[in-house]
Amino acid sequence: MLFALGMFIFELSSLAPENLDRTTTWEFGSNKRLGAREALQFTGLGETVSLSGTVYAEIANALASEQNQRISLKQRIDKLIHPQISKSGISDFLTGRQDQHNQSAEIVSIDALREMADQGQSWQLVDGTGKIYGAYVIKSISEKMKYLWQDGRPRQIDFGIELQRVDDETTTSSSQISYA
Repeated sequence: MLFALGMFIFELSSLAPENLDRTTTWEFGSNKRLGAREALQFTGLGETVSLSGTVYAEIANALASEQNQRISLKQRIDKLIHPQISKSGISDFLTGRQDQHNQSAEIVSIDALREMADQGQSWQLVDGTGKIYGAYVIKSISEKMKYLWQDGRPRQIDFGIELQRVDDETTTSSSQISYA
């Protein structure tokens, strides 16, 4: 696992960011004064995180296929029962095969992130070492599809995800305990 946003896992077989850019701003309100500099008042912190990378269909599908072969038969059958699985994919899930021309894992991953963004909720961002960055909302998702197959599916997708922190830093950091 590289990162997790809520229950969405960023990993090599789904969506692997190559970059994480984190920007913190200190916000100030200003008041103009006659004959003096503006008076500034600290109004809080702002923080954004940008995840970006490139996904190649052949690599993502090979990794997904490898993971799929590790899944037990029971888990494959459970996946078949899930309504998002098409009947045409039954033999692939039972045998552990995945055709490189099936819908790419990275497209499904980006669509899952869009569904999360549609909910308008905040999600905890955690990296692979367990570091908690805080609660973020998804502000935007961009994707650039390149090198298309004859049927229009991409062989390469460049993606970008913009997150904005929405939690109060004092509620997520470890609280200080005072002993009286």
